[in-house]
Amino acid sequence: MKRCRLLFSICGLCGVLVSSAFGDQERVQNDGSNLAIIDIDEIFSKSSAGQGINEQIECINNSEKSDLIELEEKIKQREKTNRSPNEEEARKIEEMQVALYDMTRKRRYRIQKAYQDAMKKLERCVQDCISQVVERENIKIVLPIGAVIYHSNDVINITYDVLQLVNETMATVKVELKDSTE
Repeated sequence: MKRCRLLFSICGLCGVLVSSAFGDQERVQNDGSNLAIIDIDEIFSKSSAGQGINEQIECINNSEKSDLIELEEKIKQREKTNRSPNEEEARKIEEMQVALYDMTRKRRYRIQKAYQDAMKKLERCVQDCISQVVERENIKIVLPIGAVIYHSNDVINITYDVLQLVNETMATVKVELKDSTE
């Protein structure tokens, strides 16, 4: 009987430790704690603006890719039809390959820049929302959840409060693809 109680006590203690460390990520009421945790990656991935950015970038990638694939097919066709090309034809094929490489590089740069600009807008909004929640909850320190190995239940997880505020503040971010000026 004593062994069973000891076993249940150990299991109960382990359960409390596990639930404290990995427990519900629901918001915990602030009972005077000045420390909070936040999962920034979750906010970026679950916010409507973050999801919208990713969807827009995927659409841009797909539309930009079609032109490049068409040019690549033309180069392949030209190489196939001219199995032993003369010097002039070989030079034209090489020029087309260089042009394809340059187009690919420039488009990749434009897409990356558009993504970075959109994410900067979202990051500023997230920072503003974190500040609002911190001020409202009288929090002194906010740590990223990845930096925390253990936390007790009295540490506030502000991820969902910030996520909700971000969704209310910034529903979408337009990804603007600008002309490259290289």
